[in-house]
Amino acid sequence: MFTIERVGDNRPKISDVSLLRIKMKDLMNSERIDVLRRRTINVTTGCCVVLMQLSVFGPTFASEHEITESTDEYSSIQDANAESTSGEGDLATDDVEYLTQLGLLRGHLTVGLELYRRSLPKMAETHMKHPDAELYADLVPAFKSRGCRAFAGELTDLARVVSERSSLEDVASKYELLGAAIHRCELMAQNENPEVVAQVTMNLLRDALSEYEIGVADGAIENVHEFQDAWGFTQVAENYARSNAFQTDAENRLIAQRIQRLVGSLESLWPSLNPTSIDDPEVPRLLDQLRSYLNPAAQLR
Repeated sequence: MFTIERVGDNRPKISDVSLLRIKMKDLMNSERIDVLRRRTINVTTGCCVVLMQLSVFGPTFASEHEITESTDEYSSIQDANAESTSGEGDLATDDVEYLTQLGLLRGHLTVGLELYRRSLPKMAETHMKHPDAELYADLVPAFKSRGCRAFAGELTDLARVVSERSSLEDVASKYELLGAAIHRCELMAQNENPEVVAQVTMNLLRDALSEYEIGVADGAIENVHEFQDAWGFTQVAENYARSNAFQTDAENRLIAQRIQRLVGSLESLWPSLNPTSIDDPEVPRLLDQLRSYLNPAAQLR
């Protein structure tokens, strides 16, 4: 059986979420909370035993009813759209941290493309990372160490066609080229090791929960950008669960299926990517369910 050792975990505990909301209200107009700065997790072994606990429950994704884009909140976010990590893991040598960082980047791009598809280009633009954004910039030294060609050009091209309001076909084409470049860099890590991928998936789901808690409070949308990020991170987590990493044996395939069902069950947390409020009475239960699997005490049982 696999176990997990956590060293220096500075992530906000679930019990601290209410305090985080209060702080977020104070800081919302002055700076963007850097959720990733809370990552100081050093996982020493796989977390497959954690994921085996995942239960099956399944509301389906609700119908989409978009509303007009809000520009007030996004005007400040566009100037503060950079993220960074200050975790103990060295991106040049720690495959979990490296793949998680790439996964978070993919999450932003995934939700950005989906927003563009839903005719919300201004919102999409804020998720398209420029090469000078810290989330990408922090990876550049790791690319050099790992022998991976950086993809600043592809990032720039995608951001450009979105800002120019190009056709969806052109945007999707640039997105695919960028995705291929990211994949080449993912190949420079153990991206088909089930233990590594399981840990990356848990990190992505943990960040999704943190972003969601910042984005939504008591059913009110307090930060739609973070709310959207949370959706993007869950999509990447699900994609990892569908990867070849979990096809090595029956046990790992079962883990992958359970991750997929878990992520699928969370879709009702996003009745829209631009809602005015979240009124589904199932939301608290779903969040509690997710918290229970991301709780270190629960993971060590």
